[in-house]
Amino acid sequence: MPTPLRRIDATALLRLLRFGLTEEATRIDFRVGCPPRFTVDAEAKTLRHRQLAREDTDAILGLLFEQTRVPERLSSEPGDGAQELYFYYELPGEALFEIEASRETAGLAVSLEIIRPLTDPSEIALLET
Repeated sequence: MPTPLRRIDATALLRLLRFGLTEEATRIDFRVGCPPRFTVDAEAKTLRHRQLAREDTDAILGLLFEQTRVPERLSSEPGDGAQELYFYYELPGEALFEIEASRETAGLAVSLEIIRPLTDPSEIALLET
C-alpha cells in the first residue's frame, strides 16, 4: 500500500511563502487539484509540487488562522459557512499577505497577495498641501 502524502504543515507553508518572496512573486495561489502557483511579472508559474488535496488547503487556511487575529467564531472552523473571507497575515520584516479564502466545488481556495515593505524612504510619495 502506498504511503499517504504528508499534509502541508507550518514549516512547509513558511518555506513556500519565503520561496515566493525570493522569486519576486506578487501572488501565491493554493487550489484543490492543482500544485501551488506563483504569479511573477503577471505570469503564472506552477511549482514542481504535488497536486493539493482538500486537506492541504484546509490545513493552509488553519495555519494562517493560528497566526492571525481572527474572530473566535471564525477560527474554530476555518471557512465554515462562508463563501469568501479576507484577512491579513504578516511575516514580520519580510512581507504582509492579503489573504482571500473562497469556497469552490472541490474545496477551499486560498490566494495570497504579497505586499512587500518599502526599503527606500524615497519610495514614499509626499503630498503637497
